[in-house]
Amino acid sequence: MINIVCALKCEARPLISHYGLQHKPVDKIKLYQNSSINLVVSGVGGKLNAVAVKLLVQHTEPSSAWLNIGIAGHGQLAVGEGRMIHKIMGPDGLNWYPPRLKLNTGLNLKAGIKISKNKIDSISLITVDNPEQRYQENCAYDMEAAYFYQAAINHQTSELVQCYKIISDNKTSPTENINAKKISTLIEKKLPDISVIIEALSNLHKHSTINLKAISITELTKDYHFTQYQRIQLVKLLERLSLITNQNNSANVVPGLKNSGQVLDWLENRIKELPVRLS
Repeated sequence: MINIVCALKCEARPLISHYGLQHKPVDKIKLYQNSSINLVVSGVGGKLNAVAVKLLVQHTEPSSAWLNIGIAGHGQLAVGEGRMIHKIMGPDGLNWYPPRLKLNTGLNLKAGIKISKNKIDSISLITVDNPEQRYQENCAYDMEAAYFYQAAINHQTSELVQCYKIISDNKTSPTENINAKKISTLIEKKLPDISVIIEALSNLHKHSTINLKAISITELTKDYHFTQYQRIQLVKLLERLSLITNQNNSANVVPGLKNSGQVLDWLENRIKELPVRLS
């Protein structure tokens, strides 16, 4: 399952139409879905975006991939350019580095439209709490990505949490020129790129050996704070423990411990003590 989070209904509208997403009445969130995609419209602002992620977790598979799609400003790129994001700088001073997806552009994917043959480049992005007018840095500006990313990686590994932004304003075309119709048009024109990104995320998710539902990583991250590096270690250790014990809920055997470091140490020792299954 791919979870898409958009801030605006006009950003989501082309995606809802193209992928045949149906509205699902759910309290507190605007959810649209088909058999392989959930899309939620969060409202403008990072905090609303983070809340939407937390609420969507209650209505999706624990192992789902995550994708934030929306508009952004940039001082140099032309309006309509689309970019993946490889660095996110948040208003709280924290930086995030989404790993770059391997995007196979030019393939004949079953997306119902012509697939992009252009390379999809990536850029850095600064998340701000108010619309940016000066574009001081050579990067994109938005109001959601840092909040989205920080919330989503609590439920998935970083490779499967991505952001794609379409430039809606720059120094020669300020935010005053933006309206809902223009935003929908910008998103619609980038459906070929978005199809490639969704296909890449789906393939990575499908072939990943990490099954977050099986290893119950969500339960552990609720009880303990793990850094991004520790989270990677945690996933690897839980996967090994699951393979050795042939149990689907390996995380549940972790006893009450004080912190994330003790959890990792306990898992390493537990794995060393267990016999390896040969069949």
